Order: sequence, then C-alpha cells, then structure tokens
Amino acid sequence: MNGAKEPFEIGPMNSLTTHYAHSGAFHPNCRLTWVLEVLKHLMVSADQKGRLAMSTEKLNESSDRIKESRRTMLETEDLGVSILQDLHQQRQTLLHAHEKLHGVDNAIDKSKKILTAMSKRMSRNKWIVGSVISALVLAIIFILYFKLS
Repeated sequence: MNGAKEPFEIGPMNSLTTHYAHSGAFHPNCRLTWVLEVLKHLMVSADQKGRLAMSTEKLNESSDRIKESRRTMLETEDLGVSILQDLHQQRQTLLHAHEKLHGVDNAIDKSKKILTAMSKRMSRNKWIVGSVISALVLAIIFILYFKLS
C-alpha cells in the first residue's frame, strides 16, 4: 500500500479487509465470514445511502420552501413599501388640504368681519338718511306753514 488505492475500497471496508489480511485469517474457510461482513457493511451502507437520499430530499424541499417564503417575503415587502408610499402621498395631500382649509377659514373670518362692519355702516347710514329726510320734511312743513299763513 504505497499510496496506491486498493481495488476494493468502500470506506469502512478497508479496515475490515486489512484486519483479515493481517491477522492471517484470510483463507478460504474465513472467506464466507468475510463475504458476510462485506454484505453487512454494504447493506448498512445502502441503508445509510437511503437515509442520506431522504435527508437530501427533505433538505431540498426545505430549501425550496425557504426560497418560496423569501420570494413571498420580498413581494410582501415591495407591497408594503408601495402602500407606505401611497400613504405618504395621501398624508401630504391631506396636510396640503388642511393648510388650504385654514387659509379659507381665515378668509371667511375676515369676510365675516368686513360684512359685519358693512352692516353696521349701512344701518348707521340708514339712520343718517332717515334723519336728514325727517329734517327736510319738517323744514318743508315749517316753510309752508309760514308761507300760507
């Protein structure tokens, strides 16, 4: 064994072959025992291969589920970002409308003050005009009374 591989190399089987070869028990009578041991290791190896294949399949399924979950998560994140952008835009629209509403409210308050002032002036002007008319009517009556008498 100078670094060269044995023709029949099956991992744990090397130690078994080496054990029988060095113990001097590798003769035709022990060949059946050796074959049974090899078959036993091959069956264990086949069973391990089956479990390994099943584990690999489960691992692949889990990886696929993780990839699908990640894809779903990314889609959900994109949807969330889109919703947040829409909400931000709606908030900006509402804030702008709120500012305009305050501006309109201030304008209505000014208009109300102006209309109240105009109403007071109009009422005062009515009294002034009524007083002037009454004074003129009294003056005309007074003049007519003295002219006719």
